[in-house]
Amino acid sequence: MVVLRSDFIKCVVLGDDSVGKTSLLVNYATNRFPTTHVPSVFDNYAGTLEMSGKKYHLQLLDTLEEDKEQDNSTHILPGTDIVVVCYSVVQPTSFRNVECKWIPVIKSNLGEVPIILVGTQTDLRLDCSVQTNLHQNGLKCISSAEGFQMARKIGASRFFESSPELEKRMKRVLNKAIGTVLHPRDGLSDALSCSIL
Repeated sequence: MVVLRSDFIKCVVLGDDSVGKTSLLVNYATNRFPTTHVPSVFDNYAGTLEMSGKKYHLQLLDTLEEDKEQDNSTHILPGTDIVVVCYSVVQPTSFRNVECKWIPVIKSNLGEVPIILVGTQTDLRLDCSVQTNLHQNGLKCISSAEGFQMARKIGASRFFESSPELEKRMKRVLNKAIGTVLHPRDGLSDALSCSIL
C-alpha cells in the first residue's frame, strides 16, 4: 500500500506520441472521447477522487510532445504518487518502449512508485487497414495476454485496456484503478489485476 503524504494525489501519464494518452485524459475530464487525433494540448487536470470515505485532490499530468524525450520528461516527475504508462495495441514500438524507455525513466527518477499499465486503441485491433499495414511490416497487434505479461514483468499494480467504447466508464475505471493501487481495502492484496474493457 502506498502512503500518501496528504490529501493530494499526483498522477503522471507517460507513453509514446500518438498512443492515446491525451484522448484518455480528455475523456476522463469531459466524459467525451475525441473522434480524431488530439495533439498533446491537455497537460493538466485537477479533480477529486473519493476513497474509503475520504476526498483527495487529484492532479493528472499529460506529457506534452516536447516533454517526451527522456532528458526532458523528468521535470514533471518529482512528487508523483502514481504513474500511468500507456501504449497502443496497434503500435508495437510503443509497447516495447514501455519496458525500454518509460520504466527506466520512472525507476531512475522515482524509484518504486505504483504503475498502472494501459493498452489503448483496442478498437483498432479489428480494423482491416491497420492489420494489413502491420502484417506488411511483419508486425501484429499486441494481445491482451501480452499486455498482462508486460504488466507483470514491469511490476505494474494494475493493467487495463481502453477504447472509445469505454468513454462513459473511463472516469470510474481510472478512479478505481488509482484507488485500488493507492488505498487497497483491508484483506485485499496489491496483486496485479487485469481488466479488459
